Amino acid sequence: MKKLLYRFTHGFYDMEYYRKALEDPLRSAFGYLVILSVVFGIITGTLMGLQSHSEFTLLADALDSGEIPYFNLTGGHLEIDIDEPVVIDQQYQIFIIDTTDSYSLNDLAGYDIGYLVTPERVIVSSRGTDPRAINFSDFESVSFDSRDLSTLLNTLDIAIIFVVLLFTLIAGLISLLFSTFIAAVAFNVIRIIARLPMHFPDIYKIVLFSYAPAVLWQQVTHFIPWAPPVIIHYFFVYGFSMIILSKLTARLLKENREQE
Repeated sequence: MKKLLYRFTHGFYDMEYYRKALEDPLRSAFGYLVILSVVFGIITGTLMGLQSHSEFTLLADALDSGEIPYFNLTGGHLEIDIDEPVVIDQQYQIFIIDTTDSYSLNDLAGYDIGYLVTPERVIVSSRGTDPRAINFSDFESVSFDSRDLSTLLNTLDIAIIFVVLLFTLIAGLISLLFSTFIAAVAFNVIRIIARLPMHFPDIYKIVLFSYAPAVLWQQVTHFIPWAPPVIIHYFFVYGFSMIILSKLTARLLKENREQE
């Protein structure tokens, strides 16, 4: 743990740390990123799981109480037993059922999470992420009603926290491994063109060791109430590692000149 904390803190500013890191094996860099991803992923995944559990509980209670009317999904179309829209506003969350085209995506704005259910689709809006639509036409072979959904939600209960946690850990790690590889390949192209004194394994190693800001950024984006500018996203995902690699390469070139 002490070594992990040293790598994490010194990875933000210490070029001497990166110079010594060139001597570490590549598997050590992989291990560092995996552990870092798991530690922060557990925190984020648990918080997101608790949030999802709260949302599922709210939905299950509304179904059981009849606050959400009876519905039936058959042949890719949702039939809902209502004459006018149903709106469940829970301050930070909103759930709308509308068969009259009276509501739109704009009515979900300002909430941590919102759902708009129509006969054709479900639109989900969450702070910090792009809205997404689930079209019922994609589920023509599926048939269930509100009683089936209530049973499923009550069965899942606390298990949803662990499902969200596991998904967050796996998805986060895959995303980090992919972006680190892309960053290393990009700098390796620069290295070949400029004939810089580093090889791909060393480049990849430094990218992995310098990815603490990106790991933190990955967790933060789950909770910020706005979509960050693309340039900020790319700075954390690729820019910081590129700066570290550039500074380290300049240092190696200087050392080579002094030895000649």
